[in-house]
Amino acid sequence: MNGRITDGYLVDARSLDGEESLSPTPEVLFYSYRLAGVTYNCAQDVSRLPERVRGFRLDQAVQVRYDPRNPGNSILVSESWSGLWLRQSSTEPKEQQHHD
Repeated sequence: MNGRITDGYLVDARSLDGEESLSPTPEVLFYSYRLAGVTYNCAQDVSRLPERVRGFRLDQAVQVRYDPRNPGNSILVSESWSGLWLRQSSTEPKEQQHHD
């Protein structure tokens, strides 16, 4: 999807059957964003993109890509783009801090 990008935030994470999800890779992400005084509350099925959503957290700021001709048509993540700010996993090396 091409389009413009705006700021939003994650509201909820669920399984495809609507149950709350505590999984590190939920199947559906719910998010909200505001454009021209209108608040959009949307959901995206991310069940086929588990590696793109691992490390999410609720209430985090996100970037939402939307269609300017139809602002309710939007995404948080795709195979080639992500608006999520993901936490580093504990297996990734951390940057060393130097103290003077």
